[in-house]
Amino acid sequence: VKGTVSIEATDVTTKDWWTVAKDAAYGVFAVKHGQTPGHIFGVTAPNVQLMDPKYGDSDGVRMMEFGMSFTPLGTSGNDEIRICVK
Repeated sequence: VKGTVSIEATDVTTKDWWTVAKDAAYGVFAVKHGQTPGHIFGVTAPNVQLMDPKYGDSDGVRMMEFGMSFTPLGTSGNDEIRICVK
């Protein structure tokens, strides 16, 4: 599974995203939308690799843009993305 993400660029002393991508490090991706029970949507991925970092712009805000590779944890697959509705 592949995807893209765009986040607000931070100072490298806060988080060195360039090194994370260069080192091909794997990490957890998680996003949640909503606060009211019954209307909460979440996506998690336990083994994600960031690729091809570059700077971008969104309405004058400096952004970091990455490709993402979602990788299964086990050999059976089908566990690279989890979707939860609460």
